[in-house]
Amino acid sequence: MRSLPTVLSTSFLLLGLGCDASTPAPDAAVSMDDAPTSADDAFVQGDAPMGDAGVVPGTITIGPAERPARMVVPPQHDGTTPLPIVVLLHGYSASATVQDAYFGTTRLARELGFYLILPDGTMDAGGNRFWNAGACCDFGGVDVDDVGYLTGLLDDAEARVPVDTTRVYFMGHSNGGFMSYRMACSLADRITAVAALAGTEASTEPCEPTRPVSVLHIHGTADATISYAGGFVGGAPYRSADDEIAAWQMRNACDASMSTSGGTRDYDAAVAGEETTVTTWSTCAPGTTVELWRMEGSGHIPGIGGATGGASRALLEWLLARRAS
Repeated sequence: MRSLPTVLSTSFLLLGLGCDASTPAPDAAVSMDDAPTSADDAFVQGDAPMGDAGVVPGTITIGPAERPARMVVPPQHDGTTPLPIVVLLHGYSASATVQDAYFGTTRLARELGFYLILPDGTMDAGGNRFWNAGACCDFGGVDVDDVGYLTGLLDDAEARVPVDTTRVYFMGHSNGGFMSYRMACSLADRITAVAALAGTEASTEPCEPTRPVSVLHIHGTADATISYAGGFVGGAPYRSADDEIAAWQMRNACDASMSTSGGTRDYDAAVAGEETTVTTWSTCAPGTTVELWRMEGSGHIPGIGGATGGASRALLEWLLARRAS
């Protein structure tokens, strides 16, 4: 196994290592500058108090007692105005807290005004949390119904707070990216858009979404864990980044010949210069967009969030701009 380089600054603690298909490895990276504390401004861990309007801004607990999740309620919540909702899915062996710190999503939920659900995957025999998302990463064959679990979290959230059901999003890293795509395939009637970093789909699994879902795929060309070119993980095949984009172009009835260049961006602090090329396909089913951020020279855990926040903010602003027809 090889060690990943430290990214961004010494404030970053990398918990992830590279792996081959026979040795699953962590997907976690965290900026300790953004790690949640027991009292992060107005936000606290656990249940927030109830006010006249119901749930007040803070962090509340949702989901089943045996597998609870945290949900951030931003200051923009007034008890009546529907807000968009984002579900963040962590990478293999990481956790909701670690992934939240990596992307800086709690801070951005407060600034941009969306609900944020922070669930944890199931623990496998090796003590690593995972999502059952096809090719990755139910290595122990536990066969957890994560589609049902995550659907239940949406149900609970919508019962607790006013949600803009035309703006429901999933985003994830690696195993969480795989799971975001599985949710888009399985729950398209409720999901507006997904964003996946360094995670694709199992190439052998069917996907027949009931309506178009906008997709943002982000992938480093030097990713040695989930290869940009596709490959195998745990013995199961997964799609390349380009094949993933092509699959969603077809599902969303896009004209693949009609792409728009968004130029280049400096989204990875660990790679010099503007390493990310943005390509967009918007001649698709009404209201649907497919976009690729190809990160030249970036690895499995690019320095996109935490202390810099530029790419994380852009990712979330991209999601929030999508609205179901």
